[in-house]
Amino acid sequence: MAFMALQAPGDDSAHLIYEFERRAYPVRNSLLTIGRDAASHILIREPAVSRNHAELRAEDGKFVLHPCGVNPTTVNGAMLTEPRSLAEGDKVEVGSAKLTFTTKRLPLGVAVIEPATASKREKDIGTRRNTIKHPIMAGDLDPDSPNKVPTNIIVGAIAVIVVILYLLGR
Repeated sequence: MAFMALQAPGDDSAHLIYEFERRAYPVRNSLLTIGRDAASHILIREPAVSRNHAELRAEDGKFVLHPCGVNPTTVNGAMLTEPRSLAEGDKVEVGSAKLTFTTKRLPLGVAVIEPATASKREKDIGTRRNTIKHPIMAGDLDPDSPNKVPTNIIVGAIAVIVVILYLLGR
């Protein structure tokens, strides 16, 4: 992501301000994505945020927030269940992140973050969750390995030895 020092004096475009990081993300006439995925324009790395959590789109001269993930998004404390147009000062909560929508001049000390181009945004290991397909069945990754003695044969052999030792010791 490229940083710009501060907002230019005549720049009155809309922004989403990430309050905790003091960063402003410009909302132009295109799509702005919010989520945990590395390809998101606003990246929020926490488990309560979906990979593709929400999208902010310019529609008919308004900026409309669309919920995309299964995790909740709130606007001014109300749960967002369907697309909603944002007004000046609306507070959007995604996980624990608080974002403020504004069309006014940015406050001092807020850095404007230009979105990365698609080629710069890559999937990274921080956005992936481990997938456990069969948590009870943990075994060898290569079951056809010729040098491997099956576990049940080893357990059976040990049981036979224990029984023989028991019978001999009586």
